[in-house]
This record gives sequence, C-alpha cells and structure tokens, in this order.
Amino acid sequence: ERGKLRCGIALRVGFGVLEDDGSYSGFDADMCRAVAGAIFGQDYTEEEESSTGTKTSKIEFTVLTSTERFPALANENVDLLSRITTHTMERDVWLEDAQSGFTFSVPYFYDGMAFAGTVPYGSCADNLDWISAECSALKICVLDGTTTIAQTRELGFPEGNIVPWTTSSGGGSSAVQGLVDGTCNAVAGEAYDISEVVVREAGYSGPYEVGSNVYSHEPLAIVTRDNDPTFSDFVNWVLQALLTADEQMIAQSNAKEQMGKTDYFGEDFENMMIDAVHTVGNYGE
Repeated sequence: ERGKLRCGIALRVGFGVLEDDGSYSGFDADMCRAVAGAIFGQDYTEEEESSTGTKTSKIEFTVLTSTERFPALANENVDLLSRITTHTMERDVWLEDAQSGFTFSVPYFYDGMAFAGTVPYGSCADNLDWISAECSALKICVLDGTTTIAQTRELGFPEGNIVPWTTSSGGGSSAVQGLVDGTCNAVAGEAYDISEVVVREAGYSGPYEVGSNVYSHEPLAIVTRDNDPTFSDFVNWVLQALLTADEQMIAQSNAKEQMGKTDYFGEDFENMMIDAVHTVGNYGE
C-alpha cells in the first residue's frame, strides 16, 4: 500500500556506502534491493516515474546506529534491518531496550570479533594484555549497543580500559573514529569494521596493526519484527533464493529462464525468487 520498502542500514565500507549521487551501494543495500525486487516484481526499478511525472523511490534507506536500530524496527520506522546485525538469543527472544523480540533470517555473512590499533596497543589488546608496562595505557574504543562491547567485557578488560563509543562520542558511527581523534589507541570490532581499508578511509594515517586472534563467531542476518511472520518468512526466502541461485549457478542474466516459481505467498508473488535474483544477482554476484 505504501509503495516502498523501508530499510535500516549502516554506513560501512562494502556494506552500506553513500555515493556522490545520493544512492547507496554495498552488500546490505543489495539485500534490501533483493527484497524490494521480490515485492514489486521483475520490472522493479529503484526510481520510477509517478503519475505526476516526479520520481518516486521503491526503497527508503535509513541510516541507523547500533543503539537506534532495534527501537526503530520495533516502532515501525523501518520494515527490516539489513545492517551488519548479529543474531543472538537475547535479540531473538526479548531485547529490553526495544521491549520486543525479533525475527532473524538465515545468516548472510559470518564474521568475528578482533582487536586492532596503533603500535603496540593493537597487539596489547589482541593478547588481552592491559597489565604490562608497555600496555598499561591501553584504551579500547568499542561501539556501544553491540555484541562486541559485551564480549570485550567478558574477555576481562577492566572498565578503565574500555571506551564505549556512540555517535555523540565523536561524530562518527564507527569506533574507528576514536582512533582518528586520539580518544583511543585500540579498537574492537568485527573484521569488516577494523580492517586497514576502513581505518584509512576514516582518516587515520598513523601506524596500524590488526590482531591475529578472532574472539567470536558472528552470524549476521536480516532482521524483521515478530508480529508479521509471513513477511519474515518472505524476507528469509528471498535470501534463500540468492543462496540457492549461487549454488545452482543461476545468475542475474538467466534468472528469468532458470529460477523456479512458488505459490506459497500467493499468486501475486509467484515470481518472487526470480525477481529477487533478477534484481541483484545471486549471492556471489
């Protein structure tokens, strides 16, 4: 009825990137496009001419911080989250901050928590060393409202060595900003978040080292509300279609000929899997 899909995303290299023309690119953005393609059909385009001749978008992207994402979804400000979100039992069953539980798709990406930082503090954090003389000044910036900050505490780091990072901390949505402005000498995050490419793009130009240890296993998934199981199933099977197409070597170019139809979501959506792959390609693409 609304005529558009509202997606919550995060600004991260490779996942959600704001281009110069105002569009979004990246893996998470394409997950949203796949769902939109499945909803609106194989003739889906992100911008369409309305009856009045003006452009109307089939997707509304909303950039959400780690602390904003779940309340925004619970309050129906967005329809789904495709923004590097880990599936946990707490988030699935009952998240106190949002006063709700949520539904997660199958994972679309696996990552793990690691440490990095300036020399020698990246190694200090990686070796869980805040005691030695060389490491006594360790300060680790960690994005607040994430599984990463809970895991950092569980690894035993004292609160005095942990700096919870929020958008109000330094104007950035990544804890890497704390390294850029000198608040911290180390960062904790998943591999995509603390890679040297990300750090250099954020503006840090000094010596940098990434630890060799991975301290968690993070299944990233698309998140929907619990109160619409049909839509949650729909989103999950869109993702499954991308994975299956990849496995069966069905590509964007031949999806119309090779992908099968389904009647599980009604006649209007019998081409949902075809449309999803035709919109963004298979998982590998």
